[in-house]
Amino acid sequence: MQKRLSEKKYDEKSVVISKYADKYMYEIELKNTKVNFVCNFLIDKETFAIVESFAKRENEHSEKFGYTINNEVMYKYRPYQNKWILKESYRNWNSTFLEEDKSQHVNDVKINLEVKDFSTQPFPEFNKSVNEKMDIRRSFK
Repeated sequence: MQKRLSEKKYDEKSVVISKYADKYMYEIELKNTKVNFVCNFLIDKETFAIVESFAKRENEHSEKFGYTINNEVMYKYRPYQNKWILKESYRNWNSTFLEEDKSQHVNDVKINLEVKDFSTQPFPEFNKSVNEKMDIRRSFK
């Protein structure tokens, strides 16, 4: 991202200060209309933590490899004990591959992760579920 900014790959850039969850935030929007790409960030002004990010690319086409791709990726975080923890994540990929015989193959993947209530204590079965003899973490000491 930083490299693309320094290379001036984005047509439009904007930074706005707004308020979210009683904190001041930077809203950053980057666009590249040549490749139909939009990227938005919401960044905590105090800690510089990314609170929300969204990236969308539409109709990226490759003649050489014969595909068209659309994708969206979004992350949202929420405040917890003076930190930001994951609240929601969404991903959507849609790829269309064109074969030499002009047939199309469509691959559509959607993943949505939403964190509801959570506990800071591990569930009681956790320690019982780990086989200490087979625990690969011991290999990394």
